[in-house]
Amino acid sequence: MDKRSNQILNQLLAGGRLQLAEISEKYQISERIVRKKIRELNDELNESGLPSVSINGEGILRFEVREEGLLEQIQTFIMNNDFYTYHLSKNERKTILAMLLLNQEKYVTAAWISEYISTSRNTVISDLNDLKDWFLKHNMKLVSQVQKGYIVEASEGDIRSGMLKLLELNLDEEKYGAMGAFHVFGHLLLKEIQYQGRYETIQKVLREEELRHDCFLSDFSFSVAVYELLILAERVKKGKTLEQERQPDWENASLSSKYPLSRAVLDRLAEEFSLDIPAAEAENFVFCLRRKSYLKSGTNNVDQLVIPVLIGEVIYRIISRFRINFYLDFALYDLLVDHMKSSVYRMSSGEVLENPFRGEIEKGYPEVFCTVEECLKPLEDYLGVKVPRDEVSFLVMYFASMLERDKLERMRERKVPAVLVCAMGRGTVQLMLAKLKQLEDVLEITDVRSSHELKDMGNINDQLVISTVAFPDGEIKNILMVSPLLEQEDIYRIRRKATKLRENWSGGQTAETGKFLKKQKKAERNSLGAMLSADRIALKQEAQSWEEGVRAAGRLLYESGAVTYEYIEAMVENIKVNGSYVVIYSGIAAPHAEQEKGAVREAASLVSLKKPVVFGNSENDPVSYIIGLSILNSNSINCAIYNLVRLFSQEEAKSRIEAQQSPEELLETIRRLENEYCG
Repeated sequence: MDKRSNQILNQLLAGGRLQLAEISEKYQISERIVRKKIRELNDELNESGLPSVSINGEGILRFEVREEGLLEQIQTFIMNNDFYTYHLSKNERKTILAMLLLNQEKYVTAAWISEYISTSRNTVISDLNDLKDWFLKHNMKLVSQVQKGYIVEASEGDIRSGMLKLLELNLDEEKYGAMGAFHVFGHLLLKEIQYQGRYETIQKVLREEELRHDCFLSDFSFSVAVYELLILAERVKKGKTLEQERQPDWENASLSSKYPLSRAVLDRLAEEFSLDIPAAEAENFVFCLRRKSYLKSGTNNVDQLVIPVLIGEVIYRIISRFRINFYLDFALYDLLVDHMKSSVYRMSSGEVLENPFRGEIEKGYPEVFCTVEECLKPLEDYLGVKVPRDEVSFLVMYFASMLERDKLERMRERKVPAVLVCAMGRGTVQLMLAKLKQLEDVLEITDVRSSHELKDMGNINDQLVISTVAFPDGEIKNILMVSPLLEQEDIYRIRRKATKLRENWSGGQTAETGKFLKKQKKAERNSLGAMLSADRIALKQEAQSWEEGVRAAGRLLYESGAVTYEYIEAMVENIKVNGSYVVIYSGIAAPHAEQEKGAVREAASLVSLKKPVVFGNSENDPVSYIIGLSILNSNSINCAIYNLVRLFSQEEAKSRIEAQQSPEELLETIRRLENEYCG
């Protein structure tokens, strides 16, 4: 199951039936892919003894049997999903990984994380490098140590704040039912703080104490309070309390009207979960409660925090309606909150900020406009004013951009459908399918056909055709001829073709998509030849170990001013901590470090060795070529890495590279070969 399958399943539970065409249009995927997802979903449902989803001749989806208790059975089915059965998207994976790291008490290795979330080690390392920046932006530090792994260093308050935002911005109870039980991603995110067995108890205790204290939270504030208590219970159980971070103003917490409610709730939770909850936790929870909105409260005092709370509710209502997740993008959320605060200030002062694009926005995003207007009503009721349409249009721009971003992410994750055409027997087909597994991030084999069957396929032109059989030119639009044994060269040609097709399909979808593709094309100008220079190439060098080789490549970068001296050691340290993943192809290593370790500008160096060295990579050792990389933007070196592997996978190109006797000749040869082989 994945996010899309989960959404289709939820819609079926809610409405009973769906139109195939509507799903295809809504999620920007072909009807064929929808059918494939339903087949895969049915396999999982049948394994659990649940009824299948059928698609009739009119393209209507419904459960074959909708017996009593189906809702509870599906809930159990969803909650049984784990990292082995649910395919996390890139954003979902990083969000889960952030929560996992925040809640760790000791160092964890990339290998352990890889096993835990059922993802490759290289993918985990890439995610961890991205997350380092995210943690720094939020007053936390992701520390890595050789032979120990990774751990987050931060105050307990900042850790809890990060955990709360991950839950608050990514769980949608309105659409998926209590505690995200019909939302696999939400379920997996909550599992990191051990919500099962606690969630219902916390809800029950909070409801009962609301009634006893005649103090009732709004739905949004109630949900957030439950998340805060879940986090509190898990952290206190781990021995992580706020006792050491007691603030001076907490001394007056016992005088607050919310203190009796805070104390009563935490006393009961201490008993329910056998926890020793310090007084500082009750004092802090008072301030959590003061930041909430109430339908009814035991005090007539109007807290100055009510506006931010109402703004949070408005945003929550809107993203729930459109099923938008912020994932790790706290900055966008904060920017949106700040804008809404400014809008409230302008309305209070009788000012109106005119939006010159209001007409185009209303016309281009009518559904978003209507939804934002509707969700603003609680804030309008509190302020006693109607939000001007110009102000609404500014908010629509924010949410429309999020929808466009979400659409773009879907397009980038979309796999290219492909038909495999083979004239050989079943054994050859199975071998080819096994080899094509390494392309499953961009490719989806939808069918296997013989050449004479192809004429009966009316929709063949909207798929990539991978064929061992020749066809007349122009007969089939997107076709690649390959060897039945699928040589490495064939694999790279298929990946290149699939990537181009996916980019072409993405292009023209939205204005935002167009801008993205332009940025990608601009980034791709950083080919290997463009990043190299003759003074950063050293041929036939001596090196006794991989460390010596890496330092030689690093010195070439340093001497040309591309990096600081510290960057050289950071390249070595990166390999010691994260392993030999830098050995990207047989005989080739591409060591690098993070930008903040001393990268000044983007550049590459190349060292060829007299005798190969061993990095500890069983698949691609020993290494004869070390390409040092100074990285400012990971996307901008994609082309260089691709071209590097592409050239060294070609025997002719590799021979021409090895034959060059001077840095100048080698640089010219690489640039010429990139034009020939990489286009």
